[in-house]
Amino acid sequence: MGKDVLEVEMPNDHIIKFDISVDETKLQVVARSYWNVVIKETQKIQKKLIVYSFLYWAIPSLFVLLFGHSIAWVIRGFKKPNKANAADAKSRAAD
Repeated sequence: MGKDVLEVEMPNDHIIKFDISVDETKLQVVARSYWNVVIKETQKIQKKLIVYSFLYWAIPSLFVLLFGHSIAWVIRGFKKPNKANAADAKSRAAD
């Protein structure tokens, strides 16, 4: 077989292969750097997921609210005015 390699398994099950001659401290530095990149990318994805989840909740909720208000507006338009309201409207028109 070829050169001997040292395999380091990361917490996300990814395996990084190093030449057997690599110093232990360099190996740890590379492994930590890799893991820091994984954490940063994961945080970006999580933030994006939170924003999209909020939008998927907020936008339909706003549409339902506006639809309800428009239905109420139409219903109010078809109702007959009360006598008290009609008298108020006549007195305001006279002023």
